[in-house]
Amino acid sequence: MKLLTFGLALLACSARSAPPPAAAAVVFVCEHGAAKSVVASQYFNKLAAERGLAIRSVARGADPQAELSAS
Repeated sequence: MKLLTFGLALLACSARSAPPPAAAAVVFVCEHGAAKSVVASQYFNKLAAERGLAIRSVARGADPQAELSAS
């Protein structure tokens, strides 16, 4: 009985000290990371939030531009 009590106490302590699971992540990538991936990422985050999903996305570019061009 003492062993069972010790085991349950140990399990309870480890459950309290365990870090929370990390949220899932999605990466949207386009060539420059300036438009398509940004729009896709924001739209995905909006839909995930509306559905209560713990998934977030980020936007990246394969060959990022230093600044946006006007054209």
